[in-house]
Amino acid sequence: AMDIGGGTNYTAMGASRLKSVPYALHAGKAESIIEKRYSVGDRALGGVVFYTNDAGTHGLIVTNDDQKSNTGWYDAHNDLNNPNKHDDAGQSFFDWRIPTKFELNLMYERKGIIGNFTRANYWSSSEYENGDSAWAQNFGDGEQKIQDKSTENFLRLIRVF
Repeated sequence: AMDIGGGTNYTAMGASRLKSVPYALHAGKAESIIEKRYSVGDRALGGVVFYTNDAGTHGLIVTNDDQKSNTGWYDAHNDLNNPNKHDDAGQSFFDWRIPTKFELNLMYERKGIIGNFTRANYWSSSEYENGDSAWAQNFGDGEQKIQDKSTENFLRLIRVF
């Protein structure tokens, strides 16, 4: 029913049988889409999975190998997504970044699963308050430290899935 004047004096307009519900038309397709699940240690998506949510559908990937050794913090940013700086597995992805201080520590905690680390300092993307320094972590003893950005450290990149 409808009131052309916008009031409450409704006039019946007729009836029509509902033949389908739009949601039902697509429900079959939605059921067939299953997200890929990953576990820590899986080699996929350009590197090694080192963190996942409880479902294994989202998380963090670290490159298989170091991108650079003995590089300053500013120089570390130059070749993040240059395919020539990645192994075959990582070349197809262009969303690599330097890990935060927190993410770098997760990598350290799982370095045995990830593999191929040097017992040396690795850069994080986390800057220190003064702007001239950033956080690094030693993959020999696990110590996180503040270092001048001109210091030369190793670099391992990550991406989100």
